[in-house]
Amino acid sequence: MTGPVRRSGGGKPALAATARDRVRRIEALLGDPAEDANPCGYRTLLDADRAAVICAPAEAVLDSFSMNEEFVPTALGGRFDSPETLLQVMRAVFRRDVGLGMGYGMTTFMAANYVWMRGTALQRRTLAGQLLNGSKAAIAQHETAHTNDFVRSQVRGTPRPGGLSVTGGKPVVNNLQRADALVLVLRTAEGHDSGCLSALMLDPNELPPGRFEVTRRPSADVVGLRGYFSTGARFTDCPVPEGALLGPLGSGVATSLLSFQMSRTLVASLAVAAVDTGLRTALLAGPGQDAAAGSHKALDPHSTAATLARAFIGLLLYDSLGVVATRALHLRPAETSLYSAAVRSLLPKVLRDTLHDLASVLGSQIYAREGPAGVFQKHLRDVPIVSLGHAGT
Repeated sequence: MTGPVRRSGGGKPALAATARDRVRRIEALLGDPAEDANPCGYRTLLDADRAAVICAPAEAVLDSFSMNEEFVPTALGGRFDSPETLLQVMRAVFRRDVGLGMGYGMTTFMAANYVWMRGTALQRRTLAGQLLNGSKAAIAQHETAHTNDFVRSQVRGTPRPGGLSVTGGKPVVNNLQRADALVLVLRTAEGHDSGCLSALMLDPNELPPGRFEVTRRPSADVVGLRGYFSTGARFTDCPVPEGALLGPLGSGVATSLLSFQMSRTLVASLAVAAVDTGLRTALLAGPGQDAAAGSHKALDPHSTAATLARAFIGLLLYDSLGVVATRALHLRPAETSLYSAAVRSLLPKVLRDTLHDLASVLGSQIYAREGPAGVFQKHLRDVPIVSLGHAGT
């Protein structure tokens, strides 16, 4: 599924020229976030966040880049050749808006990853065709009633002639209202051992009405990633064909843990981009100044300098850890479970703490609703959400 890492003359891994070109192109398309007329600018992103709606103008820019091709392996007609390439491309999006990166992009990749690993040739071709035509994919795995312990699935599948009968609900399923493919992790056996879960690939548009329902969460309940992660799924004796299984019956735990090694390593590493934006914002906002009601109050310059220096050093360390763990996915696959668990459990916490430290530099500007400080506040709300879920050990 992944291609080899090309190496430069110095022996260090380097992105292929086409990957570097794509990174430059997406940066150019996303443009200067400070420009008010930019569809991916701070004003547009924050307006969508306040309204708790999907940022359609920004998504249209990603559509023009054919971002979905980044999630489809090259063997199936897409551009995905290695996790590191995807990390470099998607960081440009996360730098501007974590919600846009998670809601538009990484949710689809997390769902597709199950299919690339365990799907039949027909399932892989079907999903690849949908994504290359601009469709979205959703994944139903979160278990909010059990602190996201996915093994305690509230959705059950019981055998019936020709397939399964599915009953239960998932409260948080991003993109479900507009998805043409749904990857569902559900319980198919009693107990909590490795054989209790299975995974399915479904077309939500073909599920029988009355047996399947898209539920919605009130926008007031959403603090971070507003506009996304606002839908859920409810099944009532819903029939699904046996051909929907991803891998053998009872292989859901093993498939999920293997998938988590890639998807959650990438998501945690991508969150580093939000801290990059936070550090730039703190520097440009005028270190040592506290802007409130048009006045300026001097802050301790030594404390400010120390906070900025710690954040910069930390950012270099976090970035190095994220890149090493991402490269290990295809260079050290036997050790990936250790790297991914370390990155997944450590990075979200230290990134969140670093953003809170930088907030002290901004002072009362942290309450701003517009511009770079407004996006900084949004990152403060969005980054902790990416820490939800199983770390994978």
